[in-house]
Amino acid sequence: MSSAALRKLAPRRMLIVDDDEMTREILGEHYTELGFEVELVTDGAAGLAAMNRQRPDIVLCDRVMPNVSGAEMLSEIRSRGKEWQSVVFLFVTGLTGRRDRYAMLDLGPDGYLHKPIDFAVADDMLVRVLQSRSASSAPDGG
Repeated sequence: MSSAALRKLAPRRMLIVDDDEMTREILGEHYTELGFEVELVTDGAAGLAAMNRQRPDIVLCDRVMPNVSGAEMLSEIRSRGKEWQSVVFLFVTGLTGRRDRYAMLDLGPDGYLHKPIDFAVADDMLVRVLQSRSASSAPDGG
């Protein structure tokens, strides 16, 4: 059900940043099939370069990567000004415990997807975040 709801929200630009090839490929295949325009990159430095070429609507990003971490990527996105505040950012990580989430709280991620990915949970989370963003940007403010 959540995949069908998410399909209705596509097309959107999605950047998937993970140093694990299998995770990148599985996420990329799933969201491409749902109609998203997906770009896959291997680490945070490549993720920042991709963001400089084109602002994504959604970033799915590992927390622990070589070169530039997921936290550094999120910090960069949130520091780029108003138009970048609408970028949905979900950590895709095994670090989803309370302490791990608390450590990232100030950066303002939109959520956490636990590895290995449960697509029902992931799609449902994306639907909720995207619908919430859509409602908050409605002309009446509500």
